[in-house]
Amino acid sequence: EDLGIHLPMICDRYELRDDVMPGAGRYRGGIGVVKAQRRSAIEGTQMVIRPFEAKTYGFAICRELPKEINAPYWAKAKCIGGWRIEFAFAKKQDTSNLITNILGLKKDDANISFEDETSGIERFVWFNKEQAHQMEAAIFVAPTPVEVSRSWAVDLLSTRHEDPQERFRIIASRPSQDVPDKGAIVCSCFFVGANEIADAVKAGNISVQAIGKCLNAGTNCGSCKSEISQIISENQAIAAE
Repeated sequence: EDLGIHLPMICDRYELRDDVMPGAGRYRGGIGVVKAQRRSAIEGTQMVIRPFEAKTYGFAICRELPKEINAPYWAKAKCIGGWRIEFAFAKKQDTSNLITNILGLKKDDANISFEDETSGIERFVWFNKEQAHQMEAAIFVAPTPVEVSRSWAVDLLSTRHEDPQERFRIIASRPSQDVPDKGAIVCSCFFVGANEIADAVKAGNISVQAIGKCLNAGTNCGSCKSEISQIISENQAIAAE
């Protein structure tokens, strides 16, 4: 950061580490950051960063990381059972090409698919040919940020999918009633989601300490306590209305 203030620097890579699973100990810890930057050859160069205006958004999960991801904007992260990928394009994409560019798979090989021309929402799921209960990959595409619970989607990679009806829930982008949606993960140490914390608040746990006793959230590294406090305040405000 200091070099960037005093010298014209170009950042080529800035991402979370993906060569190891997070936290080798009992609880999940930080996974670290990889940052590669170089000095601009032109002295006095002013770097201007403009917002990326996307027309196509997507989220994908896969058991094996593709050899190459071709998209103007993308980010990958290791997860239990495989990988998760966020991506976006500045223009509307041909679905077949998009799937090949992101996952290296063929659209026609998908076992289950959903395409809505009116909304522009598209979803595809691939299962293992030899072990039919094992999901290999899934991709969710939309003209706006994809509304899919990331924690629920990631769990799909380590879940057995033997019930045909449950398979179609993947395309519907919602978990079954007996598998509650955790929501965005707030406490990484104990894998506690925002929805779980909100439900605990509604049940009468209205302090960070109470949430800790109920869900263990915030009782290890403590870095999520401020976010837990915010969720408590938001839900109390909703209840007051």
